[in-house]
Amino acid sequence: TDRPFMLSEIFPELVDNMQNICGEKIWEGSRFCIQKNLEPQLRKRIAQELVIAYLETALNAGIEKIVGVMLPAYWRSLFINNGWTPIWIGKQNQSAEGKTICAAELPVNEEILEKVRSRTGITNSVVRYFEIDKQHIRNVS
Repeated sequence: TDRPFMLSEIFPELVDNMQNICGEKIWEGSRFCIQKNLEPQLRKRIAQELVIAYLETALNAGIEKIVGVMLPAYWRSLFINNGWTPIWIGKQNQSAEGKTICAAELPVNEEILEKVRSRTGITNSVVRYFEIDKQHIRNVS
């Protein structure tokens, strides 16, 4: 968030103090999409893995917090229910579609990752990093 981002450009009215959420070690993560026609248990597992992936990727990149804007029900079902408590950074407001939205920050640290792992029962890493074989890519192209 050291460059223009959605909260600063589109939803500044949702944030009480923009300075607190701007910086090289702060990412914005407002979009969280899972295919709607999947079985509920599979959707839940995917959401849990995505929450862990947020944490693992942010920790690997040296990120200290993630900020975003969502419906309160999404904050609850995706983060709060999985053990990652948001810190509200402004007042709720109405989206252009008339839905209640709010902004929050999610602190990133190893303790929170362990709490989420404990709550979800997912103890292994969900993010995989692979070395790119540039020679192979060149040969495939």
